[in-house]
Amino acid sequence: PMVRALLAALAHRSSPRQLRAVFRDAGRRLAHGGPPAAGGLRARVEVAAAALTELGGLLSVEPSDAGYRIVACGCPLSEAVVQQPEVCTAVETMLAELTGAAVHQQCEHGARPQCRFEVSASRPAGR
Repeated sequence: PMVRALLAALAHRSSPRQLRAVFRDAGRRLAHGGPPAAGGLRARVEVAAAALTELGGLLSVEPSDAGYRIVACGCPLSEAVVQQPEVCTAVETMLAELTGAAVHQQCEHGARPQCRFEVSASRPAGR
């Protein structure tokens, strides 16, 4: 209930742009601000997946046309996502910071969220 109340207050007091910025900052903080993992893309995706698992996620890593897809079967943030879908932005940013790769969320929002993040071999601009 506390997290839901905080999210509602934050959404009420922020523009959509400000809200995305807050969630991106939270994602960077979740990644602990360190350098991206070393190794090939698969190794970096595995490190990022392990970090998400440490937060309480239950997920798998699958190959995809672009690189890899991280699919969460159980997300520790799903209850928050139901109320505030932008929460996925924090996870997307965390994964991008940890992998040093481009990450795009492909999450399904709604009553039963399904988290999916596409990690591509191309590096994001500015890296």
